[in-house]
Amino acid sequence: MSMELITKALEEHGDAVTGLSSTVEELKAQTQKLEENVTDLTQANREIPGDPGVQSTGLDADTKSYGHQVVKSSEFKAFAEGRSKSAVIPVDLDLKNTLVSGSGVAGTTQINIQASRSRDVGEDLRREISLLNQLPTMAISVNTFEFHRLAPFTNAADYQLLQGDTKPQQDLSLPLQSVNVSTIAVTIPVSKQLMDDSPALMMFLNSKLRFGLVDRLEAEVIAGGGGGEISGLETESTAFTPTATAAADRVAEALTQLEILGWTPSHVLLNPTDWNNIRSERASGSGEYVVSDWASDAAPRMWGTPVVTSNSVTAGQAMVIDSGQLLLLNRQNASVETGYVSGQFRDNLVTIRAELRAGLAVYSPSAIQRFALS
Repeated sequence: MSMELITKALEEHGDAVTGLSSTVEELKAQTQKLEENVTDLTQANREIPGDPGVQSTGLDADTKSYGHQVVKSSEFKAFAEGRSKSAVIPVDLDLKNTLVSGSGVAGTTQINIQASRSRDVGEDLRREISLLNQLPTMAISVNTFEFHRLAPFTNAADYQLLQGDTKPQQDLSLPLQSVNVSTIAVTIPVSKQLMDDSPALMMFLNSKLRFGLVDRLEAEVIAGGGGGEISGLETESTAFTPTATAAADRVAEALTQLEILGWTPSHVLLNPTDWNNIRSERASGSGEYVVSDWASDAAPRMWGTPVVTSNSVTAGQAMVIDSGQLLLLNRQNASVETGYVSGQFRDNLVTIRAELRAGLAVYSPSAIQRFALS
């Protein structure tokens, strides 16, 4: 080998050594920079409580910050010493120090988590519809219902004592009675967007409005004043004056009066407060309840007759009825419809309308005996 080739080889070897030295120096500089960054991360995060110069966070003594875990790991040491070209460093993450659910206060890592929401609505008071289901019902297709009602009747039947004697003659009058169907309705405007975006709310409105109609109908069947509206039981009833003092005895008298007239008692109608006063009555002296089965799960009864309670019955008053002499007229079931009113189409509003049509035919007012409980 010539001297020139040897010299050239030595020069190339020197250049390679110089380049390697430069690469090592660059790697050391990068490692130093990484150590500084990790140190900054450690100080910015949290350190083991008790380390000098670091404010304690109240964590357990064996809890380590992210930076501390990185610096002390064997993987990082091998990388820093050049024994590995890369490092995968395991870190025990404390999620409470990253993203947690909470109020989302500015400057914190907390974010709001949407709560689970119930579809039920509180304070949605719906009293029991107690009477309507007890009455005979007939569907009709027109707005007027007619029937004949026997005028005050005296039975003229008697003996014919002798052949040829004039037999008694019966007088009988059947005047025609007419009952009009009444409309009970309610409306509420809502936005078109709400209808499209909240089907659960729309289901609630549908149910609530329907209930409101039926609730009002029962109130009118009991206490409606007539005059273009439903003439209810209290208006159509026959007044009766019991002689007894105790409320329970006065109910018994009224039931007896129905039987005397020829009717079959089917229900006793009471206000809930009056019913409670009757069933909670105590005997003087012993203090025991007069009615011993007041806590029974059986349907409430007085003198063997079912009791129906309703807030629509006037407090202090009661009625005994023969429901066979009543007829609930159903022209249109409770229904819910939507439509545009005036400029609602322009304003993206819709009107929801709930409506029913019904009436009450009282064939025999004397089959409803109304009386005071005291």
